Amino acid sequence: MFLLTVPQIIWMAAVVLIAIALLVFAVLLLRRFVNELFEARRKRIRKQRVRTLLTEIREHPDRAPDSIDLPRRKRAAFEKTALALLDDLKGPERDALIRFLMAIGTMTRAINRMQSRRAVVRERSAAMLGIFPDDRARHQLTLALGDRDLAVRLAAASSLLMSGAEMDITRIMAEMDRDGALSRARALFHGKGSVELAQAAEPHLDEAKTKLFGLEIFGGSSGRIAAQTLVREIGHPDGSVKATALRAIRDEDHPALAEAVIDAIDNDDWKVQVEAVAAAGRLGLEDARPALEPLIENGEWQVRNAAAHALNRIGPNSDSAADR
Repeated sequence: MFLLTVPQIIWMAAVVLIAIALLVFAVLLLRRFVNELFEARRKRIRKQRVRTLLTEIREHPDRAPDSIDLPRRKRAAFEKTALALLDDLKGPERDALIRFLMAIGTMTRAINRMQSRRAVVRERSAAMLGIFPDDRARHQLTLALGDRDLAVRLAAASSLLMSGAEMDITRIMAEMDRDGALSRARALFHGKGSVELAQAAEPHLDEAKTKLFGLEIFGGSSGRIAAQTLVREIGHPDGSVKATALRAIRDEDHPALAEAVIDAIDNDDWKVQVEAVAAAGRLGLEDARPALEPLIENGEWQVRNAAAHALNRIGPNSDSAADR
């Protein structure tokens, strides 16, 4: 009978362990290779979808992309791609993409999902409806201001302000405040607020405080308020409302908004000035340069600092660059 010595057993065990380790390594390597292939294919398909949509939009801006003939099984994938593209497009291209989403039934499905028993589904649908400039979407969002769930009411209010609906912020706040929970709403979305903003949730406070609180909630880093609404609130007599509306400006391409920002640069309140100057920088307003350049020597250091940053973002004077 053949007997193995201890060194032989150890050697054979080591060989078996090495073989198992190599096999595991080979399996992991193969798995990674397959995953990379699938990921590369997914990216390639997505790029093709993006190219298809953008080509239609840019070559046929009047009819595109409604005319893209999509099989029903591909609509969900194109819908997801189009929604991801929305934040990167402006003007006619963005409008065309929204028409495409309406053409493949995205808005109709979102309206239907507003009847869901699940609050998270209603919340997501309300958030999506804000991109559609359609009376049916706005009607559904107005109804959702009375939803039993606070997050749904917040999403509906934010979408109404984003869609440019002719509703004042104070009215929206009043409609959605079914349980006096607006201070909890701000905490939910933007962390703990100041005492002033927490007090703004109280129903007895005036219209200016309510506007201020609404702008803070819906004009935060994750929000977007329609340009016409911001223009209206920049013209509010209360300085805090003006400043908060200016701070809520993102990158909207809207002539009236640019004009309102430039007018606010000369405001007597330095806090309003700072926000107007910062907004001019974010929008890249070349026309604001004559109003910004003198502010480099302003008596308030916050104004000087904001003006320097804004001019840096706007870039060199195009006229002087042309002269050189």
